[in-house]
Amino acid sequence: AGAALDAVAIGVVGVAAVVGGLSLTRSRRVEAESLGPILPHGSDVDVSELARRILPADKLFFLAKPLQVTEIRHQAAALSARWKAETSMVRTLRQQNAQLQTAIEGARISKDEAIAANHAKSRFISNMSHELRTPLNAIIGFSSMLSDEVYGSMGDNRYIDYAREIGTAGVQLLKSINDVIDSAKLDIDGLRLDIEELDLSACLAAVMADMSNLMADRQIQLQLDAGEELPSVNGDARRTKQILHSIVHNAVKYSPQQALLLISVKPQGTFVRVSVVDRGCGISKETLDMTIRPFVDETNVLTKSHGGLGLGLWLSRRIMELQNGVITIVTSPDQGTSVHLDFPAF
Repeated sequence: AGAALDAVAIGVVGVAAVVGGLSLTRSRRVEAESLGPILPHGSDVDVSELARRILPADKLFFLAKPLQVTEIRHQAAALSARWKAETSMVRTLRQQNAQLQTAIEGARISKDEAIAANHAKSRFISNMSHELRTPLNAIIGFSSMLSDEVYGSMGDNRYIDYAREIGTAGVQLLKSINDVIDSAKLDIDGLRLDIEELDLSACLAAVMADMSNLMADRQIQLQLDAGEELPSVNGDARRTKQILHSIVHNAVKYSPQQALLLISVKPQGTFVRVSVVDRGCGISKETLDMTIRPFVDETNVLTKSHGGLGLGLWLSRRIMELQNGVITIVTSPDQGTSVHLDFPAF
């Protein structure tokens, strides 16, 4: 058989190949230094064609006549070294894969624990907020009775002013508590909305009535541009008023004294757009990215003079998304802020 051979290709066990139609037949497992040559049948083997068909990575293991024992041994040693290196690499990859799977499982467990802890925190905040809201409602109610002198004159007008201050502070605190409760609900199981047909102009009118005292105190001039025949929108009435109140309140709060506030309501394709434009301090893009996160206020916590928990924009954005609406904010430092609320038309 050896006299009829033109070439010998050495390979690793388990490798079955066909080169130029010739079946490389005999193979056995390589153990340690032992190699089994794979011999092509026949005496009509075209050595040049066989060499051309062998992949570049396997050229090292191709031998042509005349066969040299030393060369075969060198090739066998090289093949054995390659097999050992690949076996070691496979072993290393398996170990690394096992370590990776362990790390992934650890990360999953940590994530689950973090989610559970966050839900527990949200439930605690929600329960605590409810406990605060109950006595606060009594404070607001009784302060209103005192300022209105329901049961007779209080004598000195300063008592009436004090009672009104108590009521105003109570209402502000109640709003902050309600925002905290809403944020906790969003973390736990989401807000439940009652989507219905809404008259957006009526919602805005109710919000502006609530804001009238604050606007009067700051001498804010309002310019309202609303069409007479606006389409209805889809939304939750209470949550829509909450969004409008938050956006308008921010515009008034951050506007200087005697500033002009522009509010327009117009159809915008398949939406109805409410635009609130103020001439306040404005904020940078970097700061804006922070303000749409919960519990972040654009002013320094120690020096801010406007108050608030930093939940308004975040809650407004989340509720708008739940109502299939869009909120867009355009602002820059010292140039004011424009907030566009797109509510889906009914």
